[in-house]
Amino acid sequence: MMRILCASLLLAALAACGGGESKRVAPVYPAVADGPYAQRLQACARAGGEQVSCKLGQLPLIGMQTADPQPADLMARLATTHVWMAQRFEQILSQLPPEIFLLARSLTSIIIGSDVRPAFYWSRTGAIYLDPALLWLSKEEKRSIDPSPDFRQGFGSELGFRIISRYVLNNQYAWYGYSLEDDSERSLDDIVAPFVRLLFHELAHAADFLPVDQHGSLDPQLSVEAASVRIEDQGLQVSQRLQASAPLASDMLSDLARVSFFGVPASAYQRALRPSDVAAEFASDQANDDYSYSSRYEDVAMLFEELMMDYSFAIKRDVAVTNRPADGQEHVVYWGQRQRIGDERVRQRAALVAGGLLPDVDFDAYFSALGEPDALPAGQSWNSSLDPAARRKQGQRIPGREAELPAR
Repeated sequence: MMRILCASLLLAALAACGGGESKRVAPVYPAVADGPYAQRLQACARAGGEQVSCKLGQLPLIGMQTADPQPADLMARLATTHVWMAQRFEQILSQLPPEIFLLARSLTSIIIGSDVRPAFYWSRTGAIYLDPALLWLSKEEKRSIDPSPDFRQGFGSELGFRIISRYVLNNQYAWYGYSLEDDSERSLDDIVAPFVRLLFHELAHAADFLPVDQHGSLDPQLSVEAASVRIEDQGLQVSQRLQASAPLASDMLSDLARVSFFGVPASAYQRALRPSDVAAEFASDQANDDYSYSSRYEDVAMLFEELMMDYSFAIKRDVAVTNRPADGQEHVVYWGQRQRIGDERVRQRAALVAGGLLPDVDFDAYFSALGEPDALPAGQSWNSSLDPAARRKQGQRIPGREAELPAR
């Protein structure tokens, strides 16, 4: 069984598993210099690929100290490479849904680093590592961030389709992407929703590996890694329960996930797949995203982030199977849905995840009111499908070409 970090990437997991070379990382500094664990954050969470897993008695989970974390508790576990990152995190704390603080009980620490790309959770340290590309406001702040692209950017480029997604509010994009390499600036309002989405995803991993209902039985002499292994050996991870009760069925999509997210070369069969082939397979299974097929951990995190963005902000998630257009051409929807977690099969899986990660939050009313997914009109461009009902009434494609926005 793979006991890897539950991350938003694979290659960062290699060092966490002890299978990769030590990675040099920029030093971090505690946000609260005189905090009770200030001197342990660098040593226990940011030493690089050779990181030793500290004992829970040295750097306990936040939930081992308090059942009701407050902003000060999170700030005391925060370390950053640049002062502005800590200042921005503190600014945004007042904008966070209360469930974020409950999920943070499963963390030892929070690291925000100029060289973190993309974000991830590491089971060896019990920390989340956040990309500050979601936090900058000024040109000066963005210049301190490593602009290197996500290393997975070219994975799956030989495939003849894409599975893309976006978050929408009132039939408009819920937020927009910004470049690290131009002179654009933004406001705090521009970054809250995408940053919260990231937190829901990464904190889902933490609560999966170290569920809050197990904190009372954790031995302080155990390392963080040993504690998560013990929980896994007992079958108590939420992802284990989800896999046992409602596993994903598609071997095709699992194999394609290895191409799209792990960089495995596509086979001739996979290169020959058309959007219609993949759409039929995806629609008949129980995932809400193709990333769900990369691991049972990501299956949990993708379900959780979608339901929590709707639960907290009424922000819906779209997912679609499209063509793979040439540069400057449009993505055309072959199949797509808004709020796929409303599908009865997906809803049951999302409810299991919500109850497992946040057992002290009552989601019954939310799931009772959750409607069926809305179909995105096939044959429309991705951008012109933002208002599915309007497009269905018109029954035709809008002429012209919309500017393509980043899908994910």
